[in-house]
Order: sequence, then structure tokens, then C-alpha cells
Amino acid sequence: MRFAIPAARRRRWLVAALGCLVGLAAAGCCGHEHAVQPYLGPTLTMDQLAQRINDNNQKVNSIFSQLAGFTVEFVDDHGASHRYSGDGGLLLYLKPGDLYLRGDSPFGSEFEIGTTADTYWLKIVRSDMLWHGTYAHFEEARRQLPIEPRLLLEVLAAAVIDSNFLQPPVPVMRFDVFADAYVLVWNVPLPDRWVAQKEIWYDRQTLNPTQVRLYDANGRMSVQAKLSEHQRLPYAQDDSTSPGSPVIATHYDLFFTDANTHLSVSLSFPSQVKTKAKPIPNAAMFEFLVKSLQEPGVSKVIDLDQQGSHGEK
Repeated sequence: MRFAIPAARRRRWLVAALGCLVGLAAAGCCGHEHAVQPYLGPTLTMDQLAQRINDNNQKVNSIFSQLAGFTVEFVDDHGASHRYSGDGGLLLYLKPGDLYLRGDSPFGSEFEIGTTADTYWLKIVRSDMLWHGTYAHFEEARRQLPIEPRLLLEVLAAAVIDSNFLQPPVPVMRFDVFADAYVLVWNVPLPDRWVAQKEIWYDRQTLNPTQVRLYDANGRMSVQAKLSEHQRLPYAQDDSTSPGSPVIATHYDLFFTDANTHLSVSLSFPSQVKTKAKPIPNAAMFEFLVKSLQEPGVSKVIDLDQQGSHGEK
């Protein structure tokens, strides 16, 4: 037995179906109109790009900055999540490899991260913990750190690109037409293969770095960082309007994948710094910071050179 569908209802269904088709077609057209348009204009050669980046980065010999804000989120050994934030702190950077980062909140100092040529440390005050060690034994201990200081240095440091493109780590350039960005990937040889070590994205128009990605020997991303809010670094830390002063990012958003740690930092340059006899920062400041680890102000001290042995201070 067949049931006849009234003609009026068939017309309503037909109108509704046509309306859906028109809507889908319109949505497709709108999506096409608002799609990212590729950049198809001229681009720099790899040699030109490296020269332009080096013209900026070779001027960055040191950085002295206050923190305008920070957020750090990490998971401890017991699987518990911790989140600290604040609007104060300090960043000290001295080329080639000295870095100190401290985040402050109304409760006091929340964390400290430091690295020199020989020593590294991470202190999280409210967790009452300090990890420290020397790079001579670093590979065996690195996975115990919520944040690897050396990886942080790789992101924050304004590195100069070696003009010998055949010298490992070897850079390879590509251009992403949809991101409108140059991408440099540094590769290093292993006994059985080459592996990607670091990747940096540079905006085509400004040549400012916008992304940094660091990889391990198995191609896993160790750090993904987004860089933004670029500003001129105060020349000699006392003249922010100098036309020759370099440009660096002032906001860093980092995710350390192995430790499931997120760190967001915003920099704020002092309007004027009185350097007196020595520039700020200097080698003596980092020597003092390393010596201060003998009195860390926390009770749980993990000497990673001793493979996680615990000591009370």
C-alpha cells in the first residue's frame, strides 16, 4: 500500500532543499573569498636572508629587561599540575651562553632559571624545589627538568647564522607562500643519518622571528615557541630611539613537550639603566648567581649530577 505525499508538502520540502544547496554554495564562496592568499612576489636568496638577520642579531651582545608578566604551568613528579603567574621579574642575557630568568609575583619570587657555560639550575620557590647540575652530566639528567635552561636559551638568544652553509649544523631554507615567511631548518649529522635540530620562521616583511621549534634526534619536537611584539632593544640599554639598535621579540610563548610545561613571558625594557663602571649584565653577575646556589632558600635540592639524589639545605 502506497501513501501519496500531498503536493503542498512536496513543494515545501523542495524549497527547503534548494535553500540548503544555496546556503552551502554561499558558504563555499565566502570561504574561498576569505582564504589566505599566497604571496607570489620576489623573495630573498638564502645568503641575503642570512646577512639581513645577522645585521640585526650580531648587535645583541646582552639583554637587561624587567618582566611585564609571566605564566608558568608544569606537572610535577606525582602528576599534579601547578600554575604560577605574576607581573614582575628580571631577564639577564650575556652572549654567548649566560641566561638568567626570574619571575616575581606579589607573593615574592616564583621561579628562577639560569644557565652558564658549565652550570644550569631551575628553582620553583612555592614548590620548595631546586634542580641544578653541570653540563658534563646533563644528558643523563635532562628529562627530570620541567624546563631545560639550555632549550630556553636557544629560543631567547639572538643567534648569528654561520655564513658557511655547509658547516654543521647545516641550514636549509624554504619559503612558505601561505604563511608569507622564510623557514630555516638546521640539520646535524648522526652516525647513520641527518636529523633536523632547529627550525625558525621569519616574517618576510620584517624578517622578525615568529616561531622557533627545537627537535630531538628522533624528530620529536622538544620545544615549540611563538615570538611576538617585537621592539627595538635600547641601544647600550639607555637609548630606545637609536636607529641602529637591534629588534627582538618581547613576548615569548613556549611549550616544552617532553615535560608538558608551558611558559609565557613578556619583557619590559627599563627607560634608562645606569651602567657606571661595568655594563649590565656582566660576567661577575653570573658568577654571583652561581655561588648563590649554595644557599638556595628552598628545602628540596636535587643535584642532577648525582642522578636525582636529594639533599636538605
